[in-house]
Amino acid sequence: MDLISIPLKRTSPAKFTDVLSLYIQQSYAEPPEAYLDDLRVLDGMREAAVLSFDNTSDFNSSFLDRTISFDIELLISTFNRYYGQLSLIFTKFPPNTDIEFHWGNAFNSDITIKQTDLWYERAAILFNVGAIYSQIAVKSLTSDSNGYKFAFNNLQLSAGAFNFLRSKILIECRNQMTEDLDIPSLVLLEKLMIAQAQECSFFKAVSDKMKNKNIAKIAKSVSDFYQICLDSIRNSSLPINLFQGWEDQISFKVCYYEAVVHYRCSCDSLENGKYGAEISHLEIARDRLSSALNRTINDSLSRSTNDNDLIYLDYVPPAHELPVVSGFKMANLIIPEVIADPARFVDKEELGSPLFRALVPLVVHQAASLYEERKEQYIRMKIILPLDELSADDAMDSVDKPIGIPPQIMLGADQIKSEGGFLALQKLNTQLANDRQKVASMLKESEASLNREFEADQKLRNLYQNNGVDLKRTHSSELTSSYFSSINIFNETLIKAIDNDSFISQKMESWKQYILLLESGREKIMLSLPNSSSSDLLSSSQNKTVLSRLRQYFNETVAMFTERSEKMQNLKDQLANDDINSELISEVDSLYKKANSPFIKIELSHFEPLFSDKLSAYTEWHKYYSNEVEKQKEMFDSLVEANLAFIAARKQNSVVNKRETALGNLQLAIDRFHEIMKNLNEGIYFYQKLINGVGDVRRRCADYCMARNVEADELTAQLLQQGYNIDENFKGVTIDSNRSNFNNDSSGGMYESTSTNNLGGNGNSTPQLSNSQNLNISSWDPSTPLKYNSPRK
Repeated sequence: MDLISIPLKRTSPAKFTDVLSLYIQQSYAEPPEAYLDDLRVLDGMREAAVLSFDNTSDFNSSFLDRTISFDIELLISTFNRYYGQLSLIFTKFPPNTDIEFHWGNAFNSDITIKQTDLWYERAAILFNVGAIYSQIAVKSLTSDSNGYKFAFNNLQLSAGAFNFLRSKILIECRNQMTEDLDIPSLVLLEKLMIAQAQECSFFKAVSDKMKNKNIAKIAKSVSDFYQICLDSIRNSSLPINLFQGWEDQISFKVCYYEAVVHYRCSCDSLENGKYGAEISHLEIARDRLSSALNRTINDSLSRSTNDNDLIYLDYVPPAHELPVVSGFKMANLIIPEVIADPARFVDKEELGSPLFRALVPLVVHQAASLYEERKEQYIRMKIILPLDELSADDAMDSVDKPIGIPPQIMLGADQIKSEGGFLALQKLNTQLANDRQKVASMLKESEASLNREFEADQKLRNLYQNNGVDLKRTHSSELTSSYFSSINIFNETLIKAIDNDSFISQKMESWKQYILLLESGREKIMLSLPNSSSSDLLSSSQNKTVLSRLRQYFNETVAMFTERSEKMQNLKDQLANDDINSELISEVDSLYKKANSPFIKIELSHFEPLFSDKLSAYTEWHKYYSNEVEKQKEMFDSLVEANLAFIAARKQNSVVNKRETALGNLQLAIDRFHEIMKNLNEGIYFYQKLINGVGDVRRRCADYCMARNVEADELTAQLLQQGYNIDENFKGVTIDSNRSNFNNDSSGGMYESTSTNNLGGNGNSTPQLSNSQNLNISSWDPSTPLKYNSPRK
């Protein structure tokens, strides 16, 4: 009987000591030397487990019959102890560490994945536990009842290890792992171990000479289990080629044990005198087997058929009339106890003393941080900060002292000074005027060039007419209408912009004295304002009463703030002394004691009752805050009432009214400064875009005039060649009077002459000129108002 054993995953050496020592020092603030022995033991456990991989080669089929140096129990114990201690340190250290664990694919050693994850390490170790159980079962299998039973038990343990890995460990892994640790792969391995364990029970049943009917039922379950494995292998979710070669072997066993079922049923039918049923079962068995295994079935079938035909003459039922054989499941997965519940083996031989016993569990530090967050949210955010935000009214700032300059005005004055003051506005206005003049000059220059070309065209026409020659040339007025149209549109835009610029200049002049005052400094601003103090308001007994009442409420408010400040200091002292660590440790000890083991997974939810109890000590402070809110509201209502009376008394003072008017003008001047600054910058931006658009028109006009003048020269030269009379004063007049005006663009761009080769030989061609619709004048639209101007006031 051939069984499949699972190969071990291979790994590279890894050390815990350096990384965990650093973590203990930084996160626990404890000396790592105190845990050096534990760290060395942990490293030794992993090294022993890794070295055990190679020792499995000592197994052979005669294992149970000889004494060898390698102990199976020691091998299993080595893996189980390391696995158990790995599980235990999860209560002390985070799963993600800086320790690099390299693990290869058990079925393809060329594929290795590295992760710094204790869950990955734990999963790989548990995989090898399942693999070792399978190898022990396969390599120690003998052909007697004890051998089958030993293999049967170990295969069930192997199935249990793979099941526990899939259902309990794998769900905690968050990082990439090798394909042999995929859920579909582990499901297949678990089912395969169960199928092979059932197969061992079949051979033990045969060895024990059980009844054919019972053997058939056991064989039926073998076939069913292998069919489940075959379905898994053919499932597309499995990694490709990971279990290559298994499909044929498992497929054969499905058919083989189906045949065994019917063969044993045929034997049972023979024993019970059901000769026809015997024949039917044998026929089915024959159909299930390949030709290589048909001899036994065929011999029995020939004998039973002859006997039935000659002697029994029993009815041979068709296959569908045969009773269905129900399987009898013997194999079940068994999760190794030390894997399923390591807590039972703490401080016992199987697991030993838990490492890092004295180290406070990681969850305690997490719980302490969580409590601090809860306390911060509850106390600081709902009591301390809201109380700090309660403040007195600003009305008392003007009592018993000269009325000063409002902070917002001084802030605005400082901004004006930092931005260059009125001089900055003047510079921008000058630049605006220069840009405007440049646009006007460019438009005039473009219009003048077109007019000169028109005059030159007219002279040329007169020359041809005087010589009696027909001039086949488009008239200038037909070609320049689009240019004149664009120039007119720009001129209209410029007129609107000039009007807008004039409004800005007027606004600058209107607010000049205020802006200059604001940039002169606090002292000059103070001297320019009408002065008054609260003493001016004491001229009547009624005003004296108002001020007295205002001072009284103010003093009561100050006293309230002083008392509150002292209370808040008491609360802050209470917060500083509120240390939950000792209570958390006591809670952990209580949980360990209740579970009768230090090996339990403690969640943050376990500390919720403690959190609630600790935070309840601050309930009185929340009531204090609510009372203070009501108390302050009542106090402020009185203060506001007194302040309104004070303001009314101030309004009756003419000096105060003048001062408030002056301050209002200064605040308005600050707004006007920024408004003018914005208008000027928008205007400069507008003119820059306008210059680009006008410059484009001017360049097109220049190109047009240049091309027309070159063409005129050629037409004049043609008359000379044909012997016509040309006035000496006319020669070259078109070129000399126009071309030189466009040799250099005032904006810096140079113009190239249009080649005469592009004009054609008959003098009829004219340059291809863009019309006004194709002009690129940035985003300017003559139909919309000027965008850089703020609404006039």
